[in-house]
Amino acid sequence: MRLKELRGDLKQKEVVQHIKKTDKRVDSGLYSKYENGVALPTPEQLKAICELLGVEPLDIYSEAEINLKSTKATVHKATAKESEEPETYNLCVRLERGAARWFRKDILAACGYRNLTHWVNVGLLRLKKEYEKVTAKAKKKAARIERQNGRHDN
Repeated sequence: MRLKELRGDLKQKEVVQHIKKTDKRVDSGLYSKYENGVALPTPEQLKAICELLGVEPLDIYSEAEINLKSTKATVHKATAKESEEPETYNLCVRLERGAARWFRKDILAACGYRNLTHWVNVGLLRLKKEYEKVTAKAKKKAARIERQNGRHDN
């Protein structure tokens, strides 16, 4: 459980105030239990915490600590019922624990990204362009070798 680590410079009081917008029952004592692994937040409270910290639930808790439906599949094609966009993929990846701190909303925004999904999509476009460049270069090389072989055969 990494809630305290991901909270960073935010004070517990600030996090509690944010959660109270969703659930007025939360106080510093209860939130302290979340950070110390004594209790788990409700799904609504967890959503508020993730929103504030700019992280996903699995950045805070391991699969063993919390049961989330989204952890059942590593990658799966979403159906129209699961997603507003029928041709989207839900992607779950495993990274080193320290990597999560770079996915905070403030860091992503400072680098020009709207959110983590935007960052992934930009990276995917870069990968696609790089792949197209590499395959075009390989095709040119193969064509050049083919032409050279054709000259040597004559």
